[in-house]
Amino acid sequence: MRGKSFGFPIAVVLATMSGRAAAVCQVVRYAELPVTMFGTQPFIAGSINGMNALFIADSGAFFSTLPRESAEKFNMSLGPLPIGLEVRGVGGAADARLGTAKDFSLVGLGTGTFHNIKFVVAGNAFASGSAGVIGQNVLGRADTEYDLANGFIRLFHAKDCVNRGMAYWHGTAEVAMVGIKYTSEWSPHLIGTATLNGSKIRVVFDTGAGRSLLTLTLAEREDISRG
Repeated sequence: MRGKSFGFPIAVVLATMSGRAAAVCQVVRYAELPVTMFGTQPFIAGSINGMNALFIADSGAFFSTLPRESAEKFNMSLGPLPIGLEVRGVGGAADARLGTAKDFSLVGLGTGTFHNIKFVVAGNAFASGSAGVIGQNVLGRADTEYDLANGFIRLFHAKDCVNRGMAYWHGTAEVAMVGIKYTSEWSPHLIGTATLNGSKIRVVFDTGAGRSLLTLTLAEREDISRG
């Protein structure tokens, strides 16, 4: 996944060579977020305005989000959403606000505290007990490695690595690669292509989803039975 960086200090430098005359593919790790799995959801630790909290690391969320209860607990200031930004749920447009965290940190994301960080504030407290969701405006600004089995999310800067395998850890083992669309500020989701009953479909890779989902329209089109 390609994107912008936050400009945190470099932690580890890795390099591989692909092709005789090709430039060196440089992969620079600048953050390593410890992950705790609760069921199928990855949680990461941090703080808002000096109070510790656990957040769901959600690659399917376009923006970091807090419920209203969390915004009140963290004494966050609230204002209107930017013009053109709308949050919609099952019942239509949600009554959402833009919250500002005066101080914000995540364990493993640099060594300092970041200031005036924005969150979408909407809805009620999550059943999972998390304080909120960290979305693609944080996780999607770099090449991101979701090593959930080993308990980490790692963020990298990559240079001269277009169309090259990024699995630096695989050694001699075979790996599978799935192409995804380039992400941007206006199209942050991780979207790839899969095959369902012989038909190609677009899928979103969503770490915040407890299980894989299909739209009802697609399930009916592919004649998938409901249990």
